[in-house]
Amino acid sequence: LSNIPYGASEEKIERLCEKYGSVSEVHLPIDAKSRKRKGFGFVTYVLPSDADACVEGLHGAAFEGRVLTAKRAEMRPADHAPIRRTFADKRA
Repeated sequence: LSNIPYGASEEKIERLCEKYGSVSEVHLPIDAKSRKRKGFGFVTYVLPSDADACVEGLHGAAFEGRVLTAKRAEMRPADHAPIRRTFADKRA
C-alpha cells in the first residue's frame, strides 16, 4: 500500500485490510533519520487470493483523507544492492 497517512498505525492498517482476508503481518517502514513513517507499507495475507481481493478493494479507496494505491509487491532483482551494511561488514 502507498500514500498511507503518516499517522496511521499498523493496527489501523490491519483493521482496514482484514475485511479482505486473514492478515498475517503488517509492516510500515520508519525513516531512520526522522523516525517517522514513510507513507507506504506491506500487508501479508495467509492466502494469495485475499491479497488480490485487497488490491482490488483498496486501490483508489479513501483512507483518512488520502487516496490509497494498492498493488502486489514485486521481488527485488538478485543484483539489487543490500539494504544496509553492518559495522562488521565494513571492517571486512
